[in-house]
Amino acid sequence: MNIQFNPDTLTAIVDHETYRRLTQGTAFQQSINLLAMLNQILDDAYKAELASMNLTPKEHQQALRKLAIFRDDFLRLNPPPGIDSDALHIFCD
Repeated sequence: MNIQFNPDTLTAIVDHETYRRLTQGTAFQQSINLLAMLNQILDDAYKAELASMNLTPKEHQQALRKLAIFRDDFLRLNPPPGIDSDALHIFCD
C-alpha cells in the first residue's frame, strides 16, 4: 500500500491499488484492509516520534512493544465507523 498521510490536515493520499483494496471485497475484507492501513500510519508516526528521542536500543524496543499494545487497544476502543466487528476482533486480538 502506498499511503501518504498529512497529520496536519488529517488527509491521506492513496494509490490506485490501495483504493481498490479499500473499496472492493466483502465488508470483512474492506475492514481488515482499512485496519491494516491505519495500523501502518500509526506505526510510522510512532517510529518517527521515537527516532527523535535519545533512547537506548533496549528502551527503543520496549517503547515499540508498548506502543503496539496501545495501538491495538486504541483501535479496539475507537474503531473507525463501519468497521466489521469480526474483523476488528481478529485484527486486534
